[in-house]
Amino acid sequence: MGVWLIGSDTLARSRFTLSPLAETVGRLVVLIGRPAPAGEGSQLDVDRLAYRERIAADSFAATFVKVAFRRAWLPDFLTVPPRPGDRSIDDELGRLAATPSGTYLDDLAVALQGPVPDALRVPDGAARVADLLSWIWTRSVEPD
Repeated sequence: MGVWLIGSDTLARSRFTLSPLAETVGRLVVLIGRPAPAGEGSQLDVDRLAYRERIAADSFAATFVKVAFRRAWLPDFLTVPPRPGDRSIDDELGRLAATPSGTYLDDLAVALQGPVPDALRVPDGAARVADLLSWIWTRSVEPD
């Protein structure tokens, strides 16, 4: 547990909202194999099996997950707060998919603290990440 000390002016400018994208990225972290929240049952095993099959069939996604989630720092384009008009996962995924290639690569380089692997240097990288997250939302988050 952590403690945050913030001033009243910062708190007054703050907004709290739900983010289906944040929930989906969190679920990906669990599917990768990190500890699951208490109460996760057999459905997690089913979801992890489906995830492993999905990753095995998509070399881009497999490489992205392997390198982007190896450290505690995630690429910024994955963790952008929802905008006031974002009402659904499709809104957030649409914004993620539209991330400019330069931003996508820069955010990856910062998170990796080094060069981005050639396999991830594709013009539609953010859109391909959004596709993976859409699959995770549909398969593992939304039903729950």
